[in-house]
Amino acid sequence: MLKSSRLPSDRTRARGGEVASWRREGLRLVQMDPLDRISVVPGVCGGQPTIRGLRIPVSLIVRHVADGQTSAQVIAEYPELELEDVRQALLYAAWAAAGRTISIASS
Repeated sequence: MLKSSRLPSDRTRARGGEVASWRREGLRLVQMDPLDRISVVPGVCGGQPTIRGLRIPVSLIVRHVADGQTSAQVIAEYPELELEDVRQALLYAAWAAAGRTISIASS
């Protein structure tokens, strides 16, 4: 679901403990899917972004997909993951690669 907003620039913002990405649509910004499965917990995986506070870094998932594994294969290797976890890990990586700043609330 997209929500209109009047943010000053194209970026990602934390709202109520949830990270949401924004994209420009004409002269306004609209909210895209939240990155609610990505978390940063000090002391867990050296403070790297992880999936739902599990000790599975986003970077690990992205590396598996980059090596040619499908989402189903990644989930088979890490059964605690869900399809939406893999999707959000890739979305997070896309934002990071675009050079945008993404604020993630620490737990």
